[in-house]
Amino acid sequence: MSKQKSLVQCFIGKRITIAESTSKELVGIEGKIIDETKEMFTLDTKKGTKKIVKNQITFTTDNGRRIEGKNIRKTIENRMKLRIKNE
Repeated sequence: MSKQKSLVQCFIGKRITIAESTSKELVGIEGKIIDETKEMFTLDTKKGTKKIVKNQITFTTDNGRRIEGKNIRKTIENRMKLRIKNE
């Protein structure tokens, strides 16, 4: 999958691990994304539901892809519009 296509996909239902964060307590958190807004992910983790600010994290997906949260700070709909416009 190309970098651009990975950034426009819907992340709901994907498992992620937080690799880097401006908040050290977030590093290493793993979970399934159950909701996504422009600025946040809601993760279902072993310790319950956590809201994570996208701009503060770099995460890896279950297939090993590393993504900076600041690069996907748009709604799913707006990321799809950007993809269509650039094709």
